[in-house]
Amino acid sequence: GQMIGHQLPLLSFFLPLFLVFLMDKRRGLKEVWPAALVAGASFAITQFLSASYLGPQLPDIVSAIVSLAATACFLRFWQPVHVYTVEEAQRETGETGHAVALEKLQYHSAGSIIGAWAPFILLVVFVIVWTNNSFKALFAKGGVLAWSVVQINVPGLHKMIQQSQPIGKALQTAVLKLDFISATGTAIFFAAIVTVFVYGMSAKQAVNTFKETIHEMKWALVAIGCVLAFAYIMNYSGMAVTMALEIGRAHV
Repeated sequence: GQMIGHQLPLLSFFLPLFLVFLMDKRRGLKEVWPAALVAGASFAITQFLSASYLGPQLPDIVSAIVSLAATACFLRFWQPVHVYTVEEAQRETGETGHAVALEKLQYHSAGSIIGAWAPFILLVVFVIVWTNNSFKALFAKGGVLAWSVVQINVPGLHKMIQQSQPIGKALQTAVLKLDFISATGTAIFFAAIVTVFVYGMSAKQAVNTFKETIHEMKWALVAIGCVLAFAYIMNYSGMAVTMALEIGRAHV
């Protein structure tokens, strides 16, 4: 995860420029390239640093927050020559009702802004706590909450595969680890629960939102599950290591 966090910043740096080019070609690049550079650079730098020092769970979330804040601050002091305003949108669409609604949405109180950011702030706080070494120690062997981590040896696979040189000599372990509390996903779930109380949502609203989220993410969940399953197959069958050795031999 850390290595990916070190590779992606180069792509992240140029991505805002590429998106601007897709939307408005050379005219867009010419007009807003400074803002796009600030957005890309702030995201890329934060992505690299957070992957290095905070772990693989937060780089994109923290980077997005920093990028939004940096771009917003930059636009306080610099703006492009041509700014797409509500009035211009009204002239193009001829729909005054939508323009008036957009006009009202341009101004937000400090409370409403903090409320909108609350889920992301809570998410970052919970994940930082969950990835802290002191918190992890509670679930390690001998820790106070070690009992909450259930480990099951997979029958017919655990220590049934042995690596050979040049990889190693160790028998491969196959353990199903059910860390219901210490898993990072639990931190995200707790952040969502606290958000329910912060927003004053009813139990029905919270359950319906959860159902909607599951429905929207169902195919993504299936895809992620398939990718993880295939990763295990590649590791235990030796395919991943074989490809790595061949790539390494090709560069020698």
